[in-house]
Amino acid sequence: MIALATRSKVASLVRLLGSDQDGEALAACRALSRILAANGSDLHSLAAEIEAQPYAVSSTSAPPASRKPWATVARWVHDHSDDRLSAREREFVADLTTYLRRGREPSEKQAEWLQKIYGRLVEAAA
Repeated sequence: MIALATRSKVASLVRLLGSDQDGEALAACRALSRILAANGSDLHSLAAEIEAQPYAVSSTSAPPASRKPWATVARWVHDHSDDRLSAREREFVADLTTYLRRGREPSEKQAEWLQKIYGRLVEAAA
């Protein structure tokens, strides 16, 4: 597991991997490998950690997949779900959208469920 203090550095380097400058992307790759090695990890461990918790969420933070406020994500799910949600999921999203519009935060369980639904819809759209 990557140390909490190191996570922001790793995240910054992962973002740089998408640079259109080859030298910058390669430098980020090498720096990422060095930081991971210094923490007793490697790219394979990083990938395994990402796969192990693809929808880890906290009700006090914005959804990690989107970095948008919960109300925005709930509205997007509501508007893009078409017939891909079960009746129970549609009711949950409609109720949660109203709840969040009032400025409230979802419970951890609600946040997890919304993130799973959101992730499923985003994957289907890709």
